Amino acid sequence: MNRYANEMVRAGISMLIAAGNSAAPGTIGTPGGAEDVITVGALNKNTAIAEYSSEGPTEEGRVKPNVAFVGSDVMSAQHNSGDGYVAFSGTSMATPGVAGTVALMLQANPDLSPFDVRNILQETATYRECHYMGANQPCAEDLIPKNRQNNVYGHGHVEALAAVMEAAQRDYQLDDSITVVLETPIGDDNRIHLMPGDALDICEWRG
Repeated sequence: MNRYANEMVRAGISMLIAAGNSAAPGTIGTPGGAEDVITVGALNKNTAIAEYSSEGPTEEGRVKPNVAFVGSDVMSAQHNSGDGYVAFSGTSMATPGVAGTVALMLQANPDLSPFDVRNILQETATYRECHYMGANQPCAEDLIPKNRQNNVYGHGHVEALAAVMEAAQRDYQLDDSITVVLETPIGDDNRIHLMPGDALDICEWRG
């Protein structure tokens, strides 16, 4: 399952997978343990890790999740109720919030690859140490300088606005070539001469 998930990501599809609700270290299974997917843990309303959220490492020893998002008491449409709503909790409620953020990122910049999306989410997240707000015990990952990922919060709490703004500013297809066309003849003195009645269009380039 992990292999197929990785192949889908490498084919250009961003995959967001709920970490699971097993409430213990080492309980993130497939396909959440796949290397290339974005695995999402759940936060409570105080942005501390939810007591049910599964934690890494994976069976392969990989640090997971990648990020975390609020997943506790999330209001959602109620199945078969017509127009009813209900509050649910779980990493499956946290993951759609991150998926919505990814949709906005791709709307802002359709050229982003799944790896660009994952990197931006991780880089703009607010890092949380394992024992943030007393929700867990200190962990070895927090002692590694500049590590910025642990098996509880991953790279941290997703910041949707920051991620979308960063996505909009990234252009991986930038063409920095420029073509100048002179329709006015250049004189013997290597200057452009404008005669009465000639028009001059001024273009400004800012890199």
